[in-house]
Amino acid sequence: MNFMIVSDDVSTCLYLEILAHQDGVSARYFTEPSVALQAYQSNPDHWSLVIVDMLSPLIIEFALVDKIKAVKLDTRLVILATHAPDAIKKVFKCESLCGLCHDCNDTSNRHCFFLHKPFYRDFDRVIEMALGKGRVGLAA
Repeated sequence: MNFMIVSDDVSTCLYLEILAHQDGVSARYFTEPSVALQAYQSNPDHWSLVIVDMLSPLIIEFALVDKIKAVKLDTRLVILATHAPDAIKKVFKCESLCGLCHDCNDTSNRHCFFLHKPFYRDFDRVIEMALGKGRVGLAA
């Protein structure tokens, strides 16, 4: 299993990489959305999950989520945010969908999930939901 982490904040990337490795998952982080997109486009099936910091102005301006979904519509996404706006919190409590990208308006979408700080508290639960797994002990 391989996770892609995309954020302009290196410390966030490193922290999430550690959380993934503790669960036995290979993770690679990118701080430049264009480089992340190139890595994704070269082999979209390599990535089990893409974790994206949607509050990064660089990532929003680049429209990374839309470009990734254009490559593979059913890409499993986890959207990071430091502070969750009330509207997103409401959506998250109801459906666990982030509400930040186009497909999240579709209630049949089960490919996009939301995670906010402190990441360690909900990381395993959100990753399990995003992957459709019962437990993250994901070395398998």
